[in-house]
Amino acid sequence: KGEPNLYQRLAYALLHNEDTVDCDFSIAGPFSWEHVNIPENKLTKYALNTEHEGSGKGKAKLFQQLLNITKEDWRYLAAQIENAIECGALQNVRQTEHGVQFHIDMPIKGLNDVSRIVRTAWIIRQPQQCSLTTAYILDKSQHKETQLHLVNKLL
Repeated sequence: KGEPNLYQRLAYALLHNEDTVDCDFSIAGPFSWEHVNIPENKLTKYALNTEHEGSGKGKAKLFQQLLNITKEDWRYLAAQIENAIECGALQNVRQTEHGVQFHIDMPIKGLNDVSRIVRTAWIIRQPQQCSLTTAYILDKSQHKETQLHLVNKLL
């Protein structure tokens, strides 16, 4: 009945991925926010950290420049992600040695009232435990494909 939830969409994507071999994916019960984890440190120490020595620095600068979201605003970004996860565009679902990994592209409204498509990366290491691994703003060339997917979902 109704729209499939996140776990149902993941299972469908895994079943229809020709690259997936011997995939074991089961979820007991419906999708629940109690089982989604957005770790503070993934946002404050990486995606929103302008002092990060690796790729986090570039991500953080874009969040700050394009959406006016800084490390201190991590709770705002986490709430935006939580609100958009169910309607986001599920991408690149795959079974790895670490668990089921996937992306969800979603519109995020910045503190400056500008919206951008943000790619969030997730992992499920055990049944019913879904964790954010990173988030970053997609460049404009990637926006159109995701926006088309989101519009088609609404129709």
